[in-house]
Amino acid sequence: MELDQFRDVDLVIDRANDSFVQKQFVSQGDYKGRTLTVQVTNNGVINEVPGLAVNLRWQNQASGLTDLTAFSVVDKENNVFRLEYPEHMMTPGKVIASIQVIQNGKVTNLKEFQLSVQRLAGEAVGIVGKAEFSALVAVLSDANKFRTDIATLDASKAEKDEVNRLISNIGSGVPKETFASIADLQAKYPNGADHVMLVLDSDGKGYVYSWNGTEWVKGVLYQAAGIANGTVDYSKLADDLDYMKLALITENKYMQSVAGDGTITYTDTANYFLATFEVPEKGKLTIKKSALQHGQAIANIDSDGKAISYWSFDFGNMFNAAWANDYTSYYVIDAPLLKKAYPAIKKIVIEFRIEDRESAYIYGSQTADVTDKTWSSAPEFNTLRSIPNRIAERYDLLNEKTSVMYPNQSIIRFTVSTGLPEFASVSNRTSYFFKVPEKGTLEFPVYDLSDQQFLLVADSEGKVIQNYDYTYNTGTNIVSFLSRSSDVFRIDMKELRNKHLHAASIYLVVWNKAVDGFYVSAINAFDVSDVFPAIAKSETEDESDVRELVVVSEYPIVANHTGYLYLDNIDLYGNYYKEQDLFISQTDDNELIAGGFPIKMNSSDIQVPISRMANGQTKEQTSILCKTIPENAGDGKTVNIMMIGESTTEMAGYLRAIKSKFEGDTLQVNFVGSRGTEVKHEGRSGWTTNHFVNAQTYNGITNSFYNPETKKFDYAYYRNQNPSVPIPDIVFFNFGINDANQNIHSSETITNLYFMLGQIRTENPNVKFGIGLTSNLCRIENVAYRTESRRNNILKTIKALIGEFDKRQEEGYFLNPMFLAVDPIWDMRYEERQLSIYQTKTELFCTDGTHPADNTGYQKTADTTYFTVKRMFV
Repeated sequence: MELDQFRDVDLVIDRANDSFVQKQFVSQGDYKGRTLTVQVTNNGVINEVPGLAVNLRWQNQASGLTDLTAFSVVDKENNVFRLEYPEHMMTPGKVIASIQVIQNGKVTNLKEFQLSVQRLAGEAVGIVGKAEFSALVAVLSDANKFRTDIATLDASKAEKDEVNRLISNIGSGVPKETFASIADLQAKYPNGADHVMLVLDSDGKGYVYSWNGTEWVKGVLYQAAGIANGTVDYSKLADDLDYMKLALITENKYMQSVAGDGTITYTDTANYFLATFEVPEKGKLTIKKSALQHGQAIANIDSDGKAISYWSFDFGNMFNAAWANDYTSYYVIDAPLLKKAYPAIKKIVIEFRIEDRESAYIYGSQTADVTDKTWSSAPEFNTLRSIPNRIAERYDLLNEKTSVMYPNQSIIRFTVSTGLPEFASVSNRTSYFFKVPEKGTLEFPVYDLSDQQFLLVADSEGKVIQNYDYTYNTGTNIVSFLSRSSDVFRIDMKELRNKHLHAASIYLVVWNKAVDGFYVSAINAFDVSDVFPAIAKSETEDESDVRELVVVSEYPIVANHTGYLYLDNIDLYGNYYKEQDLFISQTDDNELIAGGFPIKMNSSDIQVPISRMANGQTKEQTSILCKTIPENAGDGKTVNIMMIGESTTEMAGYLRAIKSKFEGDTLQVNFVGSRGTEVKHEGRSGWTTNHFVNAQTYNGITNSFYNPETKKFDYAYYRNQNPSVPIPDIVFFNFGINDANQNIHSSETITNLYFMLGQIRTENPNVKFGIGLTSNLCRIENVAYRTESRRNNILKTIKALIGEFDKRQEEGYFLNPMFLAVDPIWDMRYEERQLSIYQTKTELFCTDGTHPADNTGYQKTADTTYFTVKRMFV
């Protein structure tokens, strides 16, 4: 195909030092500016580049969504690619984007540029406007060259106009406001509006209404039921938003100074990062002190980004104002008073230490509630809707539905045989008994508590499990679930249930003089999905809650060894132990036992068929090829293996197990790295791919790959700093749990992997990569409440890694399917505990919901790793 046929090439990527617009074309396919066409050349020379791929990495700052969108190949011979801007990128506002060019695993990230998504009259979703180009990318210099002629369509095309109108009304995809009746909607908007609205029927069901030009028209059911008063505990559930998740995070910068006109000078540094966020209309903001340090600052800024006020931490005490309070471990800002003091304020910028990136917090309490804000249209919700377990309420447990009050009664002891407390009549004390949530944190004031009986943990029937007496009230005793500051006690419900499996209620004794103001707040006790199940799910294009089976195309197993397949581990958005609807065709030698299928390999491959059945009908079918690997694979070779990963890689049980698998094997291995004693490695507990690529230190561990000049993962730098570490022949990347749990999208995980493996391949073009599909979380009951969404997120990451690297052995990529082999119950860390001190019956209690047990689970992940290494030499 001749190049001159491509009149719609918008962007030409040529040399890295180009900073001018080389070519300007109007894409004939740019229907309302929705496509972008890119051509990659080599210093002006146009010819096919093998193994070339192009992605658009973007973040819409209005919606908060971030994604990596792949270009499609239009003309392979001439390196022409085209992308249709994804629907979920098109929320009007600023989009920060960059082009990513990948050739044979080596990633080049071009400098960022800006797209402006504008909402124009008559336009359905908005167009991509003018882009500011930087050194590595040349884009259209005139936004008017995008086609915006949709408004000139012939008026006779009524059907298309109606479709465009409906799309335009949808806007962000959620109703803008909620009304109790159609009459209320018509009263407020008699002449229509640009957005769809939600109208509630008398039964609580919500329907979408849109304006057709003359009247409001009823549409689809949007919300199955409203939230009735008292169904959660209060009809007014105030949110406890984590503003660190709402903020724009700028890594490796700090505020050096502020000029007289408010201009802030920012300076690059590896020690700090900035969090910038909008000031809420109401409520309070709590800022953790320990993540702030001498020399850091907070600035209130206006709409032009200039500082209205500025505080440094030179003396460790920042605030002296009516709108702020300085406590021992945190600052609290009153948002309405702050806005009253500075009417022009729009945002706040706060500096934090980079080493405290994951522990720093800015919590907004009572910044919004159900009664005055429709969550589905709130900007905060749009930002967080794809992040599970983030929006949660704070409420007082001491209400008539969750607590019992005993006026003028004090608890003096409890009877061990019955578990019941004993009360005594007193004139100056009151006792409380209240139910506690399964998760979150409880807070209650210190000085309102009696110096007599302090706290008794009880089960769901009110029978006492354990007494914590007044010595804990004074801080002279310490227990894992209880912490005390100068004015507040906190109970971590996860830690409480780790210690007392059946903890479901608490007794407290309070001074009568403090009863009127005494509170017990539950924080983070509910997820948004608990409160708003109809709207809590992500609506991004690549995420769905449709149940499916996630499998690899092949499972390598060395001859005369046994592999394992546990059905729950492949069941995305399902639970095998509840559904019991997955089946494997069984043989005498391979019997399905408790959801696990031991696969005993001989000289022949085994095709394992898996079916999901319902009412005798097949709903889904798939299979896994169990590939036999000869025992002598790699015979006579000696290879260097580097393990890079999170805590499931660093754990001694896994490292010792994988080393033992090669003892006496015909393939000899050396484990290499800068960490470890018995087995060298590069595993780091708590780390994600982002930490390896971008962080100098995290969780108290230094990044050996971090180049302080480039501020990135740099394998060549690592080699210079660690000359005694041999160049690896095989590198395993074992990520998935931390990336998923820390809300790193799978596309970003893959991008980070390419960034790292590309540099290693430069040092050794023949290196082989093992892509670890990590084991999932425990299914034992006491952790199940907090793992369902996390299990799905981990399995979604596994699914993405399979989609990216499966069937690419000839390119040096080998999947390590560890997730298949670990029994999520019996291969995890557990113990048997008594139900209570007066009940001899025991049940399983998971002591670590993340890491497999050394003598079972880690043996199986080591098996699959061993199988994968041997597979590399077949």
